[in-house]
Amino acid sequence: MGASLTHISVIIPTRNRTALVQQAIESVLASCSEALQVEILLIDDGENDETKLIAHRYPLNYLRGPGRGVSAARNVGLREATGSYITFLDDDDTWPANNLMRQIRFLDENPSYGAVCSQVVLTDDAGEICSPPYPNPPFASGWMFNDFLSYIPQVGSLLVRHDIAMAVGDFDPNLQGGEDWDWALRLARICQIGFVAEVVLHWRMHNTARFDGAGNRRIEDITWRRYTDVMDVAHRHIEGGPPRSWLAKQRILLKHKGHYIPLFTRYAIGYARKGKLRQAAICYWLAIRISPLHIVSSTAKTALRQLQSNLSRLRASERLPR
Repeated sequence: MGASLTHISVIIPTRNRTALVQQAIESVLASCSEALQVEILLIDDGENDETKLIAHRYPLNYLRGPGRGVSAARNVGLREATGSYITFLDDDDTWPANNLMRQIRFLDENPSYGAVCSQVVLTDDAGEICSPPYPNPPFASGWMFNDFLSYIPQVGSLLVRHDIAMAVGDFDPNLQGGEDWDWALRLARICQIGFVAEVVLHWRMHNTARFDGAGNRRIEDITWRRYTDVMDVAHRHIEGGPPRSWLAKQRILLKHKGHYIPLFTRYAIGYARKGKLRQAAICYWLAIRISPLHIVSSTAKTALRQLQSNLSRLRASERLPR
């Protein structure tokens, strides 16, 4: 292995997802080489022994989580990591082949940078790629705090020097949503971050709902808790960052609010189709609470499209002049 060996700790928190976490582990092992030694830290936050039985099939460090969510599980991994570099992988995501070598090279060649960020692609439930790489256009290497305020980086796209990760500290275990964004923003405050335009993560999008620590079981309850936590993170860092005008702050907040409104309107439509009108009304009301401006704008655009469609049909039927 020699002096050129690079040692990386990969922290994988998992909870009752044995089939998916096997894919995650195997994708990491496929990237091991003579020049890349990978320490896999699998933190089991589940309630049964299936994951432990699966873990013994692989060369990894199996650790028990405290059962308090993904942040607390990642923190267990942070305390045990011994690699020169640290990265994270969620249990339902995977690495592409021959991963991280360009990111490692960047950090080796730029010792003043504390971390490197790269691109991700979305995949469907079956693992098939269903999006172009993003962020696109890519960021410029350097101080990325403002970039990260506007774009929430997937934590698995970050490769961080060990000492820098220790300086950032723990993930906030009180957050049900936005805990990875909060950690990335704290990282961006203390070091320059490089950017390498290469896909380092296949980020799986699926409909598996997780119950949160408060015992909420409806998907809208879970999403609302995540939304409020994301807004807490946004306010925390907007107010604690460089001075901004009120309008600039609102633009940042509205951008992130805009991600959640389609979720609640989709839930509302789904409930309405099932005849659950009370739950549909609650979901639509939650969308309005997030941002009446978005709802008014969306309703106006829908009405305008309908009006244009009606006029087009009228002209076609009556042969009206344009």
